[in-house]
Amino acid sequence: MNKNPRLFLMLIAFVIFSIISVSAASSYAAEKGKNEIVLSFMNTMNDEENETLFELVKEYGAKNPDVKIQIENVSFYDAKNFLEEKFKQKSLPDIMRVEIRLILPYARQKMFAALDSLVSTSDYVDYFPYLYKFSVLNAKELYGIPQVTDCLVLLYNKSHFASAKIDGAPKNMVDFLAAARKLTVDEDGNSAESTLFNQFKISRYGFSYHFESYYLLPFIFSFGGNLCDEAGAPLIKSEKTKSALKFIYELKSKHNAVPAKIDPKFGHDFTLMEFMDGRVSMIIDGPWNIKKILKGSAFKNASNLGVAVVPRSQNSASPIGGQYLCISSSCKYPKEAYDFMNFINSKEAQLKFARLNYIIPTRKSAMEQIQSDLAEPDFSIRKALFEQMKLAALHVYNIPEPAYLDELNKALEKLLSGQTGFDETLDGLDKKFEAMAKEPK
Repeated sequence: MNKNPRLFLMLIAFVIFSIISVSAASSYAAEKGKNEIVLSFMNTMNDEENETLFELVKEYGAKNPDVKIQIENVSFYDAKNFLEEKFKQKSLPDIMRVEIRLILPYARQKMFAALDSLVSTSDYVDYFPYLYKFSVLNAKELYGIPQVTDCLVLLYNKSHFASAKIDGAPKNMVDFLAAARKLTVDEDGNSAESTLFNQFKISRYGFSYHFESYYLLPFIFSFGGNLCDEAGAPLIKSEKTKSALKFIYELKSKHNAVPAKIDPKFGHDFTLMEFMDGRVSMIIDGPWNIKKILKGSAFKNASNLGVAVVPRSQNSASPIGGQYLCISSSCKYPKEAYDFMNFINSKEAQLKFARLNYIIPTRKSAMEQIQSDLAEPDFSIRKALFEQMKLAALHVYNIPEPAYLDELNKALEKLLSGQTGFDETLDGLDKKFEAMAKEPK
């Protein structure tokens, strides 16, 4: 028998209170979980861009504790296959970062939700209007918000130019070829234009192209050519395109100004590393890689990186690239999804990307403000990027569908490795493109 009834009653009360507290806590947690919105986000940014993105996501989470963002990082090169497979499985992410060329084809397949009712007028008019041509369907339905626009430019090592007594970046393809040959040197320091040059013992190349054919489009466009017209009909054997491809081919076969071996599996990264280490003097690349390049041993002094518009033959031209933010047509929370998109793509967010990653803003307000940042070398880098972007918008060339670029990749691999000849390569591509143009869209 309990000899202390008061203590016994206190014990009973404590047990009851504990049960109620646990029950209340469980109910609160369940209610909180029930109210929490979870949004999945397919992200294709590179490591350097992710440093900026993750800070923005953290800021968004602090301001919106009831919305959880689940990021799924997907390689840019795998994104197309990833999205198409997810669409088949009816499991698309709520929010997606999608390449500029894919927006309208995917919108026609009902992959994305229309954004017109979600975008405010002030935001709509703040984006550069020419970017809407890539995301507006039927002249009225908006399916993507431009997160970044970009182009390809000539990047070069200023100290190499100075030692070779080359005065500034080449303005045209004649000067470009002369510079590439002069900058290519053997182990004894003889340049490719010297009769003493030993092509079997090259220590530095004047230029290297990424194996991916997208990076060769500036050459093709600058000669006034293209792979195909807007209907997909091949232009591969037109005089302008043929001249451009001949120029690209002879940089290696005739002038020894590019590396003898380019592995298609590692072409892009390997070329980038060679440039960063000073083993290559010039490359064609985009703003998304500049922060990475500045980590290279050749660019410990950031002012050693030169950025210039693509040398012209007929034009200084570049494909207009970019990434858009889209919402899945199956997203349960489109308003919250758009609010997140708008947060990481606000004027302030774009300024962060521009300052930290050299990204070209898609908002007029961000572009206007970033142009007032005069600190070097960032100002000169951005100035060249913006100039090339203007030229790309002025001389607009249709960007071939990915399938055409894939075929060009395969053909160039055989051509540059000596498996096929130049004319044979053009004939094969022409036939392939003809067949592709006849395929149902």
